[in-house]
Amino acid sequence: MRLAVELYGTVIGTIEGDARTFDFVPSREGIEQFGPNSAVLSVAVPLTPTQRRDHAARRRNWFGELLPEGDQYDYMLAQGRLARGDTPAFLARYGRDTAGAAQIWDIDDPAEPVEPGLELLTDREVRRLLEDPPPRSSVAAADSSSSPVLPGEDAVER
Repeated sequence: MRLAVELYGTVIGTIEGDARTFDFVPSREGIEQFGPNSAVLSVAVPLTPTQRRDHAARRRNWFGELLPEGDQYDYMLAQGRLARGDTPAFLARYGRDTAGAAQIWDIDDPAEPVEPGLELLTDREVRRLLEDPPPRSSVAAADSSSSPVLPGEDAVER
């Protein structure tokens, strides 16, 4: 599995490998944009051309810390049909919804990268999405051509 790690519109690197051995690989674009040895993502995940192998566990831990805890984690694992401890699979499914500026997405998913858009939802639709989020590919495949609804405008159903 290969996941893009995007920060401020720049793919600064990838997450590559399986649940036990994944690691972050900085991109040339990220290093050029933010500088060599930049800690723009984290001190634990510097943008260096060659990562220190003895710090791989630190980098895995940092990405694991992006995941929720407790009941919310259990709920999202069940909803995504994911295995506990499979951080890359969790980030492939929910990586666009983590706290902070970083967005993580599956490079090999043909529906990625997703173009953001706005859609007016009813309270019932919001509740349905929170209780049973659609697979990421369904979200990306949805019509993203809808125009944003600006303050003072009424949404028109298409």
